[in-house]
Amino acid sequence: MELFEVAPDKRCQRGLTFRYYLKEPPDDEAMLEAFDERSSLPMITGQENWAGQMIHRRILQFRFEVRFGERAGEITFRHRATAQQEQRTSDRAWFEALLTEILAPS
Repeated sequence: MELFEVAPDKRCQRGLTFRYYLKEPPDDEAMLEAFDERSSLPMITGQENWAGQMIHRRILQFRFEVRFGERAGEITFRHRATAQQEQRTSDRAWFEALLTEILAPS
């Protein structure tokens, strides 16, 4: 069973942004809590209010940013331009493995 689909963001001209569409998404708070519990990387956390909707960010400096809450059932993964291609490939594989672990039925 596929837990999510991924597609490059067509609006990103450099090909650094990917949209993850969750098949059966948990609510944003549960997803964020599970992500924070399982991630062992030293992330910078942030949040901002976009017209009444809370956007949560997790940033690994110079490598990538993950955004939760932009749209229902969707997560945005954005590589930093400073990350090398090999690092980008590794970071997306790490993120997808973590996402699979979070979304897989127990």
